Amino acid sequence: MALEGFDLDGFWEQPSDYARKNFVLTPPTDEMIRSVEEELGYKLPESYLALMRVQNGGFSKRTAFPTAVPTSWAEDHIAIEGFLSIGRDKMYSLCGTLGSRFMIEEWGYPDIGVAICDCPS
Repeated sequence: MALEGFDLDGFWEQPSDYARKNFVLTPPTDEMIRSVEEELGYKLPESYLALMRVQNGGFSKRTAFPTAVPTSWAEDHIAIEGFLSIGRDKMYSLCGTLGSRFMIEEWGYPDIGVAICDCPS
């Protein structure tokens, strides 16, 4: 099972007005997941799907996550501002105006998959 033993309910911040306006959508249906995967050309990871089924997009309680190698942001972690929702209707949804393709094509994120988070770097 994806994220077995992980506190999915304790992961998310309560959505702010900004998060509700720009990130958060209703939990994705299987049809929406298939449609977004088809549009992006990638199968979404089970762990990401598990998070989005609890809250589809928004801000996590923690914003820094450790890494084993330096990043453009810090020597030992990445910073995540928000998780993109599965859908098309919000600015920060996977297929939204500032979604995964935008982050890859306009902001220079590596074109190695799907960008699921908005990062300050």
